[in-house]
Amino acid sequence: MIKNTLILIFFLAFTFVITIYYKKSSIKLEGDRVVLNVKDKSVLFDYTLVKLETLNFSNLDIVQKELKIKGRTLLFELARADALYSFNSDTKFIVKSIFEAKKINYLFSINGLSAMELVLEDDSVVNLFVEESEGKELKFLYGFSSNSFREAVEKLGNFKTQLLYQDRLGELKKRVTHWNIKHINIDAVVESIDY
Repeated sequence: MIKNTLILIFFLAFTFVITIYYKKSSIKLEGDRVVLNVKDKSVLFDYTLVKLETLNFSNLDIVQKELKIKGRTLLFELARADALYSFNSDTKFIVKSIFEAKKINYLFSINGLSAMELVLEDDSVVNLFVEESEGKELKFLYGFSSNSFREAVEKLGNFKTQLLYQDRLGELKKRVTHWNIKHINIDAVVESIDY
């Protein structure tokens, strides 16, 4: 009995220490700021909301926000899977499908936050941060200039980087995600949970 109690206390203490040490990475909209967090590092951008739209599918709800940051258009998208569904576990596959990207330069993935450069089918380039949350939620933040993106990646990832496609980057004029039945269900971006 005492042995089981000691094991339980040790397990709870271990879990508590891991929880404190492990700080989840995130993309948050707080008030009029976009906050990107990785462990103890943060990057902040003040924004103005330009437009808000929602998309609803049978197994997925999406909120799309168009933001203005330093005169540049950035797009924030929050996708939530319904209770009996989850996102495919391969975030790179999801990004390639939803953005219809033909190339992905994967810069980092730290505690659920990834940074990528995408080359789309029309050869345009998109700088993207993605937050994946336990298969139930995805957040996309994209449209950064090369300089802003590189600075954020270097601060959050704690390393110097060279963007491969910075010379081909233009300003986004519209959303470049393609949320549709084909990608969601047929390509299996969202999958049913088998209990």
